[in-house]
Amino acid sequence: MGNFDGTLKERDLDFSLAPGPDMKMKPRGEELLFNGSRRPRSKSLSIRLAGKTCGVHLTRDRYYCNPPIQNLDSLVDDSGHCFVENFEVGHWDYGSIIFEGKIDISGINLDEIAVFNLKEIILYPAQSSEIDGQKVSDTSMRMARLINQPALVTLFRVWPQTAGTLQFIRDLDEITAINYKLLLENTCVQNGLEFVSYNPVNGQWKFRIQEKPYVHVELPNKDVEAM
Repeated sequence: MGNFDGTLKERDLDFSLAPGPDMKMKPRGEELLFNGSRRPRSKSLSIRLAGKTCGVHLTRDRYYCNPPIQNLDSLVDDSGHCFVENFEVGHWDYGSIIFEGKIDISGINLDEIAVFNLKEIILYPAQSSEIDGQKVSDTSMRMARLINQPALVTLFRVWPQTAGTLQFIRDLDEITAINYKLLLENTCVQNGLEFVSYNPVNGQWKFRIQEKPYVHVELPNKDVEAM
């Protein structure tokens, strides 16, 4: 390691790890050497051991991202950027969105990217000022990286529902008879989206978004009655 003198600064040590039998806490203003001795703190440079952080924020219940948020710090480069290919944000029950291509996600607040509900996605909800009644910040330059990126949305559990009991209709013949796929295709046209596919067996509806600053796609619960 060249001329490294074996000196660690106090801020470089990770005390979340259990110290060894020869490791002792040192008073402030001193440096700890590998041999266990102490000397007054100098102004010489030291090697920073602490890793870089991506600054990605995700706290909403049942939401996830892929790669997992705990792995993102390892992807940060020397310039502080965190480039990810086909970055995914999703809700375990309702759906996901994949930002296609390679993007820098450093410092992005994922809580302000997408809101999922049953048969519904609100993309870039910061444009509407609120998420679940809570004020959010305006669209930032960081979020603009995602807005300018094509994205593939998958919504789960997309089946027609009865008007009275809102029970899912999963019989394939009945779904075909009411032309439910056409409803989804028309919804894409109305919202300026590209219809990709619909699988009535698992209820997955896929569509693509191209550079839109705000998207709100919602299907009515009373699908049968609405048609």
